Amino acid sequence: MDNYKNDISMTDAFKNALFEFSAKYPTHNWTPLILANTNPMYEVYAQIYGSVNGNVDLLPVELQTFYR
Repeated sequence: MDNYKNDISMTDAFKNALFEFSAKYPTHNWTPLILANTNPMYEVYAQIYGSVNGNVDLLPVELQTFYR
């Protein structure tokens, strides 16, 4: 999906959206993954997508645009 979207995970817009999301939802399951900075952004992108089994509608509105 990321490759199809021209490596959107590498954009500042995606990174900023993730950090804003983690600040807004500090107890969300994805927040440790986002803040750890131990995974490349393409892996974070893939893990988030996989966690909703590819159903973009289950993603928070703030992130859906990066997966549509």
